[in-house]
Amino acid sequence: MCLSTGHSGGVEQTIFSTDDLFARGMGPKEIRAMIGRGVLTRLRKGWYADLGAADSDAAVALKAGAHLGCLSGCKAHGIWVPPSSGVHAAYGRGASTKARTGLVLHPYKAKQPRTAIWPVEDCLAQVIERHDAETILIVVESAVSAKVIPHEMAEQMLKQTPIGDLTRWLSRARSGSETRVRLFFQRRHVPVHPLATVLGVGEVDMVVGDRLLVECDSERHHGSPEAQLNDSLRDLNGHLLDYQRIRLTYDQIWHDWAATQVSLSAVLRKRRHIHRLRPSRATTPEGRSRAAVLAERHTQRRRMHSLGFDEDLRDFL
Repeated sequence: MCLSTGHSGGVEQTIFSTDDLFARGMGPKEIRAMIGRGVLTRLRKGWYADLGAADSDAAVALKAGAHLGCLSGCKAHGIWVPPSSGVHAAYGRGASTKARTGLVLHPYKAKQPRTAIWPVEDCLAQVIERHDAETILIVVESAVSAKVIPHEMAEQMLKQTPIGDLTRWLSRARSGSETRVRLFFQRRHVPVHPLATVLGVGEVDMVVGDRLLVECDSERHHGSPEAQLNDSLRDLNGHLLDYQRIRLTYDQIWHDWAATQVSLSAVLRKRRHIHRLRPSRATTPEGRSRAAVLAERHTQRRRMHSLGFDEDLRDFL
């Protein structure tokens, strides 16, 4: 069986064990011939890579006597992981390893796997063994969000970690950024409602306290003109409904987190998150608040203008 480790420049990067090559009908003579022609590269005893995979992270790990695992293994399995330096690899019982620049090596209790990358359950277990609570929760929640593991398995993994039971912190998140920001507030004993739907605004990443809406933006999902227009409309509607709103960028969350935490702490000190919503005395016959009606009308006006209706719309809305 061959293992795909990704693509680079359109070339499939593939790593083979000796058993993989034997299963393809190749013997020692054919393997030596392919190495001689430069089709295969020997990584270590029993492991080979084709031309596209010779410098992949999995190949680097194998050259060191280990297998791609921990954070790097999770990433290879389709799980989002925090930005980190170096390649993470784990080696099983009885393995002989050698240090390599840029490679983070972890010992692991199991036998060496028969694949270039540790199975996903082992990769997650290695993260839980070696990293802090925040990193563990980010990776496990990302695995659930990506449907790599079910929620029940995540709970089981978090029950017994080296730093205690983390199941009470497990929640819903669509990104690691949301997990990091949510944990910031939860660790300060501030109520957080993740992935909440706010009437008149729509779904938000989280509601902090009573009235603080926090969005964790990324260029991928919020960089288009349409997305920016939608965000502006939602922000204005939230303001009309007496909500406070904060938008955090990827860089603020991952590259300037220390300064971002200082700013968020200042918001909490000013109690921007706990002022109760003031119910409007002016309501419609249906019992809707005047603020909700104004927010809906504003959205309708913007949509009609986008369709080319430039005349005064006050008589229609």
